[in-house]
Amino acid sequence: MPTITPAAAGLNAQQAAYADPAQVDPNESDGEGDDGYVNGGYHRVKLGDVYNNRYRVIHKLGWGHFSTVWLCEDNNSGGYVALKVQKSA
Repeated sequence: MPTITPAAAGLNAQQAAYADPAQVDPNESDGEGDDGYVNGGYHRVKLGDVYNNRYRVIHKLGWGHFSTVWLCEDNNSGGYVALKVQKSA
C-alpha cells in the first residue's frame, strides 16, 4: 500500500507540520513516554496496523493521559478517520 502523507490526508499546513515526525523534538518532555506502555497502560499501536479489518493506521495525532489518537484510512470508504485508543482499565 502507498504511504499517505498528512497533506494528502487533507490536513492543513499547521496540522501537517504537527503530524510530521521530523517536526517533533525527541527531547520534548511532553509525551506519554515508553513507561506508559505496560499492562494497564497504553496499547501499542504501529503504523500500518489494521483495526476491525477496516482502519489502517497512518500517523499518530496525539495523546492524553487516558488515550492516544491516530489518523487512519478507512479501507471501505477511502476516507480518513481519527481512532482513539483508550488505556486498559
